[in-house]
Amino acid sequence: MAALSTDPSDPRPPDREVTLDFPFAGLPAVAARVKRWQPIAADGSGDIAILAFPQPVQLPPPVPLYSGEQLWGHRFQVWGFPHGNRSGAWCGGELLAKQGTRWLQLQGDADTPPIVEGFSGSPVWDDQVGAVVGMTVAADVNPETTTAYLIPAEDLIAADESLLPNPYRGLAPLGEADAQLFYGRNEDIARVVEAVRAKDLVAIVGPSGVGKSSLLRAGVVPALRRAGMAVLEDKDGTAPPAGSAADVVVAVDQFEELVHHDPDTARQRFAQLVEFARQPNKRVLLTLRWDCVDELSSGQTAAALTDGMIAVTPLGRSQLRSAILGPAAHAPGLRFEDGLVERILDEASAEPGQLPLVASLLEQLWYARSGTTLTWQAYRQLGGVRGAVAQRAEAAMAAVVHQGAHEAEVARLFRALVRPTDTVGFVRKAAR
Repeated sequence: MAALSTDPSDPRPPDREVTLDFPFAGLPAVAARVKRWQPIAADGSGDIAILAFPQPVQLPPPVPLYSGEQLWGHRFQVWGFPHGNRSGAWCGGELLAKQGTRWLQLQGDADTPPIVEGFSGSPVWDDQVGAVVGMTVAADVNPETTTAYLIPAEDLIAADESLLPNPYRGLAPLGEADAQLFYGRNEDIARVVEAVRAKDLVAIVGPSGVGKSSLLRAGVVPALRRAGMAVLEDKDGTAPPAGSAADVVVAVDQFEELVHHDPDTARQRFAQLVEFARQPNKRVLLTLRWDCVDELSSGQTAAALTDGMIAVTPLGRSQLRSAILGPAAHAPGLRFEDGLVERILDEASAEPGQLPLVASLLEQLWYARSGTTLTWQAYRQLGGVRGAVAQRAEAAMAAVVHQGAHEAEVARLFRALVRPTDTVGFVRKAAR
């Protein structure tokens, strides 16, 4: 804590502000305070300060972080301010192995400045993985060579869990607030947006579990808003009264629930939505399961539904890989152990309703992670793609049913939550 002239081994966190400069970003200096503090411990570890800004600060996008064990021999770059050099200097070299403190050894090149005190706290960029792998922390200087060390990225993140937000939402459909976590459906988003521009009524149609709700709420609705359209989300398919926004899209999610619960009311409301969409600058966008199409494809509204259907199919392998890896980029340093993503893809490809199964697995892998790594060990313990949902269901029921108590009540509840159908087996319904 040289900047504050405090003892780095003092367990009490510094209580004064520190000024931060951003020489490459062209931003003015700002003040910050220490939010989390790990002093230098007896074994030499620690020496980490997490800073927080008292007021919001507009900063450039963060650089990617990478945590991994196999970094030996990777080339690195680091920027610092060695004594007497106010303009700063770059240093390059080679990453070696971890020491007893878990610090990683940095061996600087002979033709670059040595990594000395003025480099402390600088991010270390790994050329091979294209990310920051840690922060410089100490150096050993002698007449022949200079050896420095870095604190690995996973240790920096572990100092404050809020730095590693959970990027996976499990079985919950993604909403508009989760748009940055929605991956794998770019082509489908573009298809639906184009259809909304051209047609009065558009129906996103597909089987259960294909991700229609997330496509609508986290993909299409934000895209329509970015295009300048007003979007009104409708819960029950009731067309809004006349006089709403001049150019409005009414979005209705999971219209099949009304179809299965009350087909006559569903057909009436669908006819009202069709009439609403025939007004100037009014459009309707809804999601619907395939098995409900026949219920609505009769009478005068049949042509509107048939003409506006956009079929959504299960994600292909590359799309599913994007849906797995894309959100991980929003949790700095998060990584999968080698081969784990390909194993998930192999197992999921043969599963009907693959997306909910994979989503549940990813959320549970997150909670069972080791540091910033999603592991094979957790994958096996969870039972893979097939077993993760089953284990989650068993755990949820075990919280209610203990040694046989309430078992009959739970069985009655399960029967009340579903209704058999002639086409898809069962559909869900609400129960008190």
